[in-house]
Amino acid sequence: MGSRLPARRQLGDRGGFDYSRVPAAHRKPMKADAIEIRKGLIGAAAALMEAGERLSRWKEITPHGAWLDWVWEEAGMSDQSARDAINVFRRFEHSPTLLHDLDLALPPTALVRLATAPDGAFEDVLDRVKDGERLRVIDVQHIVADFRKRNAEEEAGVKTIPAAEPVHTTAAAALLGMADLARDELVPQIVTRLRTVLHVIEDAEALHASKGKTSLARLQQNLRGDAQWLTDALEQLSQKQASTGSMVVHKTLLARAGHEPGAWADVTAFLRDISHSVSWESIKAAQVPDLLKRGRTALHAVLSPQERISAIRMLGV
Repeated sequence: MGSRLPARRQLGDRGGFDYSRVPAAHRKPMKADAIEIRKGLIGAAAALMEAGERLSRWKEITPHGAWLDWVWEEAGMSDQSARDAINVFRRFEHSPTLLHDLDLALPPTALVRLATAPDGAFEDVLDRVKDGERLRVIDVQHIVADFRKRNAEEEAGVKTIPAAEPVHTTAAAALLGMADLARDELVPQIVTRLRTVLHVIEDAEALHASKGKTSLARLQQNLRGDAQWLTDALEQLSQKQASTGSMVVHKTLLARAGHEPGAWADVTAFLRDISHSVSWESIKAAQVPDLLKRGRTALHAVLSPQERISAIRMLGV
C-alpha cells in the first residue's frame, strides 16, 4: 500500500545494526539495552493509551469547561497533551496490543503523529512493519508527510505523478509538505528546550531554598539563550506572538496575533520576558522567587508529567 521510501530511509531488521563496529566486550550489553529501550517505548505507548482512555471517559460526561480544569489540576497535563493521549487511544482502541505484537517502538511524539495521520499513512506504516521493515521515527514522519501531501494534491485537483517521473505539484502542496516535515523536526526540539528551562528553574529554586539567594547573572546565563530560541521557535510554529510589554528578541515583518488566554499565552510571555537583557536589568534580587515560581507554573501547564522527567536527572548525572 502506497509508495515505498527510498532505500536510504529504510531500516530492514533482516540486517540490523552491525555490532562488529563496536568492541566485542560491549556488543552483548549494547544489544540488551536496545531491547530494553524498545520495550520501554512500547510500554510508554500502552501507558499513553490507558491515559487517553481515562481522559476520554470523563471528557464525555464532565460539564463544559470542567474537564480542562480537571486535566490541569488533577492529571497535571496540558490540554494539548490530554488530547494527544485521547487521539492515540482512539486510534488503537480496537487493537490495544498492536504495537506490542508488531514490536513497533515509537517515542510519544511519533506515536501522536501516527495516531492523527491519514488512514492510508497509518495502514502503510503497519504494512511496512508486517513486511519486516524496522521503521525509525523519521521514516514514520516521512510516510505521514507524503500522504498529507498527496491528499492536498488530490483536494486541489492535481493528479499524482508516479515517483519515477518528475513530480510537478502546486506551490501550496509543496509548502504544506515542507511545513509538515519542519513541524515534525521542530516540535521535539521545542519540548527539549522547554524541559531544559524548567530544570534550570527547579534547580535555582532548590538552591534558593537552601542558601536563601540566587545569582541573577548565573540565572540569566542559564536561561536567556534558550528563552530567545524558544521565543522565535514558538512564533514560527504557532504563528502567534507573546502578549507582553517586553521587547521582542528579533523584529519580524509578519503581523502575528497574540495567543488566546491560557497556558501557551503564559509560557510564551514568560519566555519573552526573560529573553532580553533589558528585562534582566530590571529584576531585583527580592523578585527572583516570584520569577522562578512564575516560570515553573507556566512550564508545568504546557509540559506533561512525562515530558518534565529527565532520565539523566533521575540518574543523578
